[in-house]
Amino acid sequence: MLTAFHHIFVILIIIVAVHSSSIAQKEVEEAEIFLLYDDMGYIPRWVFTLGFYCDSIIAINRWGDNSVAIVPINNNTINYALENGRFIFVSSHGAEGDIILQDNIFYGPENVDSDNISASLQYVYLSGCDTGLKRQEWENILSPAYVKTFDRLSTTFEHIYWLIVEGPRVINSLN
Repeated sequence: MLTAFHHIFVILIIIVAVHSSSIAQKEVEEAEIFLLYDDMGYIPRWVFTLGFYCDSIIAINRWGDNSVAIVPINNNTINYALENGRFIFVSSHGAEGDIILQDNIFYGPENVDSDNISASLQYVYLSGCDTGLKRQEWENILSPAYVKTFDRLSTTFEHIYWLIVEGPRVINSLN
């Protein structure tokens, strides 16, 4: 009985992982919400699409197909998301108030071009540890968007919890 349940669970995870990968754009294109991630060179994309699944479903129900982009984080993708997004979730490490892009490039509030921030940007979630050390600078440059940061070590579990429990509520409340 337990083995059958285990097999069914694995099959369901595979089905949801395939579906989550198919509904999110792989390239930086116009979207309402963005998940920008650092795969550290070995984490497959489907892990991120699976983690962002609940949020993707809400966004697609609100704004239609192609409203979700899940892409690796680099200078181009973060700048594009800031210029076009309504909601941005940055799944990356942080240090000294900055987020760390692919290839260990530091990106802080001083790297943001305030003239190119989307007028519809409402929420930015910076999962990186210690991004809260520059909380005021992030909030100032991304204003009037709400910016969630952490002035401590943050855990993967709390981000997953947020994505599943809080994220859909936040995304559903956006204009």
